[in-house]
Amino acid sequence: MRSTNLFFLGFLLAWTIPSLLLAQTDIPLLSEAVYQKTSGATVKIVSDAGRKIGSGVIVGVRRDGVGFILTSYSMVAGRDKVAVILRNYSDPLLGRVVDKWIDFDLDLAIISITEFPAEQPMVTIVKSTEAIVGESYSIISHTDIGDWSAVAVELTSAEKTNLKLNLDDATGCEGAPLVNKDGNLLGLLVTTKGSPTEGGTFGEAVPSGMLLPILQDWFQSIDLQQKWQEKGGGFGSWIWAIGGGILGGAVATMVALSGGDSDGPSGLPRPPDPPAGGEQ
Repeated sequence: MRSTNLFFLGFLLAWTIPSLLLAQTDIPLLSEAVYQKTSGATVKIVSDAGRKIGSGVIVGVRRDGVGFILTSYSMVAGRDKVAVILRNYSDPLLGRVVDKWIDFDLDLAIISITEFPAEQPMVTIVKSTEAIVGESYSIISHTDIGDWSAVAVELTSAEKTNLKLNLDDATGCEGAPLVNKDGNLLGLLVTTKGSPTEGGTFGEAVPSGMLLPILQDWFQSIDLQQKWQEKGGGFGSWIWAIGGGILGGAVATMVALSGGDSDGPSGLPRPPDPPAGGEQ
């Protein structure tokens, strides 16, 4: 079974890696320096046997070398392990979805990676009140143009719990960071709806004002040697009350991702399904 798993992973990554050679030639709204830092803090996630591609952002590295990626739960739902590719590191990595760090209401999840490559850039989070309706911002995602593409999007509405964006293409957008011209995180794109043939594609993002309290709660007892940066001050100290979202507190059991001898019960269980609609 181990050899089967390794063969499958090799096939998956062989399909994925060629796209890493595509370089972004047009960087809308971002300077080259800002793009390099922001894209370096963004990862590519391959899920569902290679049929689903999305993004995530690096939020921290524990002192024992375990790295943490924030992404959309929809991107990894039903998956225990996913392939994670860093822009600044040539070798693909295996990540495990941490079932105790899932927020169903806001569609957020954390992926852990053992032996995380050192000195990777961290995401910088700023107040979501800096997001202005009608203005254009950028997301870093994986499109037909190439991986780690900077895509200009328009903010169509901004609420305390939700940002809505106009997208030209939804490819590789789940888990993508929404950033300002300085490359600072205003929100995390978690879902996309519609299509160009149906009158347009729309995205919904969790604002940074919702993300930050949850990250602070999840990681309050974790000994991080590197972590996300906070800029601008004035973030609310409240924690968003959710129905069954944060599971089991901040401490999770980390499991070495050796691949194992089987896909049996060893390691973390598959993430539980979200509660039924309306259920608390």
